[in-house]
Amino acid sequence: MNKKICSRCKEPKDLEDFAWKDKKNNKKHPACKKCMRDAYYSGDAKIKHLEKCKEYRNSTEGVLNRKLYIESGNRSRDHLKYKKTDKGQLTISKYNFLSSSKIKRYNYTKLYRKTDKGKLVAPVANSKRRALKLNVNEHYSLSDREYTLNLFNNKCFNCNSLNNITVDHHKPLSKGNGLSRTNAVVLCQSCNSKKHNKDPNVFYTLTQIKLLEESYDIIS
Repeated sequence: MNKKICSRCKEPKDLEDFAWKDKKNNKKHPACKKCMRDAYYSGDAKIKHLEKCKEYRNSTEGVLNRKLYIESGNRSRDHLKYKKTDKGQLTISKYNFLSSSKIKRYNYTKLYRKTDKGKLVAPVANSKRRALKLNVNEHYSLSDREYTLNLFNNKCFNCNSLNNITVDHHKPLSKGNGLSRTNAVVLCQSCNSKKHNKDPNVFYTLTQIKLLEESYDIIS
């Protein structure tokens, strides 16, 4: 008899689709390999398995075995075998599709950033990205940026320059302060670089801090 009914899916399958339970006594598992795999790689069992694999890969034994596997030449041989299978062909087509999609998206983003709207949106998006990396909640929109620029008449507060204007964190982002209407000061690129992550009390004079608080509602 070359067929066996799976205890889980109740479908007749070839004996090759069942794993050995006791090879000496010629006994196989009642459930097929696919059903056993689906049952094992689901929910908490899948998470535990992935964590165990990650732990092994990072261990000394795992690193050594992987190095030996690559040096033996079996890796390239196994890759070639896998590419010839139906699953391998499907994986290759998915990878090629994703790669082309990434390239299209990159080109579209590059062109969009050159437009007038893109030039306005890019600094806000970059600022939010920096804040997320530091786990800082920042709610500073494009309209907030326009408000800040208009408030300072589109010129540097420190040197009155009109070139290379940026919106700077009054209290530094590195110390957990995101951009807001009360924590944003317009500076040129040069003054922004000089300020870096200094506190307002260190970079500005007392007269400038008083002016920011009274005339611009910037809290130091």
